[in-house]
Amino acid sequence: FEKKYANKNKKHFVKEPWPSDLPPYLKFALYKENTGTMECASMLAEKFSISKNHIGFSGTKDKRAITTQYFTAYKTLKAKLENYNYSWKSRSKEAVTVAGNFSYVDEPLRLGSLKGNRFSVVLREAKVSGSDDKSRVENVVREAWDKISKYGFINYFGFQRFGSGGSGTHLVGFEIMKQNWKKAVELIMLPRSNEYKNIHKAKLAYLTESASPMETYSSLPKHCIIERMVMLSLAKNGESGHQKAIESLPKQTKTLYIHAAQSYFFNRASNHRVELYGSNEPVIGDLVREIENVEDFDCLEDDEELEDADEQHQDKKIKLNDESSDVEELGNEKKIRVLTENDILAKKFNIFDLVLPLPGYSVVFPQNLCGKKFYEELLKEQDLDLNAFRSKASRYFNLKGTYRSVVVKPNNISLDIRSYTDNTVRLIPTDLDRLKEVHAQSKISDSENVNERQKEKENDSALVATEDTQMDKQQG
Repeated sequence: FEKKYANKNKKHFVKEPWPSDLPPYLKFALYKENTGTMECASMLAEKFSISKNHIGFSGTKDKRAITTQYFTAYKTLKAKLENYNYSWKSRSKEAVTVAGNFSYVDEPLRLGSLKGNRFSVVLREAKVSGSDDKSRVENVVREAWDKISKYGFINYFGFQRFGSGGSGTHLVGFEIMKQNWKKAVELIMLPRSNEYKNIHKAKLAYLTESASPMETYSSLPKHCIIERMVMLSLAKNGESGHQKAIESLPKQTKTLYIHAAQSYFFNRASNHRVELYGSNEPVIGDLVREIENVEDFDCLEDDEELEDADEQHQDKKIKLNDESSDVEELGNEKKIRVLTENDILAKKFNIFDLVLPLPGYSVVFPQNLCGKKFYEELLKEQDLDLNAFRSKASRYFNLKGTYRSVVVKPNNISLDIRSYTDNTVRLIPTDLDRLKEVHAQSKISDSENVNERQKEKENDSALVATEDTQMDKQQG
């Protein structure tokens, strides 16, 4: 709901009904530089007074990359965000966010609902065995490129899934699954090697019990969003409130820890599968997608319905995740198939159909040496079992599990090898560069049109003046 003061002299709000002709979610593209997805979501929530739980996105994008991704915001009008263009200094670098491409949609974006990513990658200082000979580099790069185009690559989760400093997000996930809330908080507060000294000092002071949660909260800068939220919750609920501190985090953040744990197990299982059977073809007992065009639903959240605080007196809930989701359908044996000897002989499936589970309490496992027993051994290494994915503590930590392709092949790929002399010059334009160029061209075009119209007016005036003069002479 949009809220407005009923009376400027009174501090209470009245609700304006959401327009009946608009779908409930505003979808928009957000361009960002030098900042992370979670930080963007928190800034949007704070700047526009939107609940963090009402901001959705399909996945996190690397802070170091220049990215554009879609977000959704619940019952938020376009007018709020259409002029959003925000920049600030972050670690001596300028961070930028710009919003655009607005539309209203019926459903929010959810973690895992992403169909794919489109990348433009620049690899500078390309050398082969210490040599930067262009022809040699080009030959090696093209050979590797041809292999990727033909055979694809193992679909590991990248390091950004597990965090880039302090403790890995998957380690926090393990502790949450064990319901070891205090340890989970301590891992979140673990100092990172690349942090500013004041942040490092504040975290260390908390971990060594030389500073209280409130003192630590006050010492941490505002961009330490997760750490400050945890410390503020502990300050309110006492040192025994570690579970509440974890649960105080935004939905996307706290579930990301469990998803990171799932991703860790998938990476280990993928390694094991390739070591045992290679990466060229499926074998008996493998899992494959039986229906074509079914996308990866990695790390979809389960059993998540968040009640809108503004509608707490109504019997309505905001359904941020469909309980009858594609995860559940994929878990059905009709959607995921265990390969038999006849399937292998028929050669109906190839390596790109192969999937492995991201473990949960309701998944089908392969019926070979990569099966349930192997996953149970992986979990046992962390003092866990499959029941840990069915949490009694919070519905946010209940995960049925899902599936992900083991080998993938990129589509519509191209390669260009260039020489350059200036490391500071971008070799490919960003989305914002393209928009600025279009805007500049539009201004030039508008200016040319104005000049053309002005010339036409001047010609008309000259023509009229000439005709008038001729008429005067004739009359004279």
